[in-house]
Amino acid sequence: MPLVFSLSVPMIDHSEGEGCEEGCLRSLWPMCWFCAVRRGVSLVEFALLSPIVLVTILGLIELGFVVHSYVAITNAAREGARSGSVLKIEVPDSIVDPSAQRAYADNARTVVVRAAVASAYDAVFPRPLGMAPYFGELNPNVDVTITYSPGTLDNPLRTREYFTVEVTYHYRLVYGMMPLPALDLQARSVVRIE
Repeated sequence: MPLVFSLSVPMIDHSEGEGCEEGCLRSLWPMCWFCAVRRGVSLVEFALLSPIVLVTILGLIELGFVVHSYVAITNAAREGARSGSVLKIEVPDSIVDPSAQRAYADNARTVVVRAAVASAYDAVFPRPLGMAPYFGELNPNVDVTITYSPGTLDNPLRTREYFTVEVTYHYRLVYGMMPLPALDLQARSVVRIE
């Protein structure tokens, strides 16, 4: 007949979260088996869930940056369109050809719109210290497209015609955990020239 040894250990209810108490195997080891297993389970749960929680938090921060950038370029498109619509252009008397007058007015409006977009964008995204300001030039990540509604040459200054200012921002991910291409955020504003 084989010899069977049994160790009689008093059962302790650990479900209440009180930890090890008298009667536990603490007298034999630093921590009883049941408490050690519970700590191990907590560590495994933390190790499994912490990357998911971290990626979720960083993703929400990235989403906040994207929304902030979109609001900034929307405002910049509005500011550029508004400044181009109220611009009073006087064509020099030396330009008599209607198509040349239109080209002169379009170039002047383009310069003003691009400067207004740049200043509105720079107000939200200031330059880092030590970096020279662009002084009306656009950030290299920002593109501005100006399109006019088709008009007639009878109206060389395009008064009461519509034009569109479209601002595109090439947003690069801040927390680029995955190799994703830059996001192209676009904002458009359509106004009538006064």
